[in-house]
Amino acid sequence: MVVLVVIILISVPVVLVFKVRPLISSIYFFIIPSLYLLIRKPRNIKRVLVGTFLIGTVFGFIYDFLNIYNHSWTESVQQLVFKYKFFSILPIDHIIWFFFWALIIISFYEHFLERENSSKISHNFKYILIFSAVFIGVTLFLFFVSPNKISIKYSYFWLTLPTIIPILLCFLKKPKLLKKIVKVAPYFICLFLAYELTAVYLGQWYFPGFYIGNIELAGLRFPLEELFFWIILSSTVVICLYEFFVDDEK
Repeated sequence: MVVLVVIILISVPVVLVFKVRPLISSIYFFIIPSLYLLIRKPRNIKRVLVGTFLIGTVFGFIYDFLNIYNHSWTESVQQLVFKYKFFSILPIDHIIWFFFWALIIISFYEHFLERENSSKISHNFKYILIFSAVFIGVTLFLFFVSPNKISIKYSYFWLTLPTIIPILLCFLKKPKLLKKIVKVAPYFICLFLAYELTAVYLGQWYFPGFYIGNIELAGLRFPLEELFFWIILSSTVVICLYEFFVDDEK
C-alpha cells in the first residue's frame, strides 16, 4: 500500500510538469500500479483479465458511448493519442482508458482482499455477456435509425444512476460481501480525486452537458455527478459487478 501511495505522489507532479495526455496519464495512475500488484502476486490473472474485459471494455464501451453522445464529458482532439473514433463518437483512447481503469480496481481487490487461488469464472458471465451484446446492438441500431431516442438531458446523472443497483443488491443479498468490497473505496477515492484534479487543471476533460450540480475544489470545478459516481462510488460498483458476474460472490 505504501508503494501504491508513493506512485500517486510521484504521478501527480510528473503529469502536471510534462502535461501528458489523459491516456498517457493512465500509465502512471493505473498501469504501473496494476503491473506492480500482478507481478507481486500473480494469481487469478485469468479471472482479473476476464473481469477487466467485461467491465472495462464491454460495459465501458456502451457507457462511454452514450455519455459522450449526450455531452456528459468530452476532450479536445489534441488530447487524444489515437485520433480514431468509433462511429465518429467514441475515441479509441477511451476504450483503452476504461480497460486499464477497471484493471487497477480489480487487481487491487484481488491483491488485498481475495484469499482463494482460483481462476474459475462464474456461470453468470456468459449471460451478462449475451445481455450486453444485445444492449449494445439495440443502442447502435437506435443511434443510426432514431438517434433522438438515445438523447438524454442530464445524461451523466440518468445514465450513471443505475450503477447504484449492484451496490443495493449486494447490500440486500450479501451484506458481508459488501462490507469487504467497500474496503477498496478509500484508496480509489484518493487516486481518482488526484487524477480528476490534474486532468481538470490541465484542461484535459470538459463537461459541456447538464448536471444536477457542480463542486469546486482547489479552484477547480467539475460536476457533482463526477464526485459522487466516479470518485466515490465507482470502485465499489466495479467490484460488485465483478463478484456477481465473474467471481464467486464470497
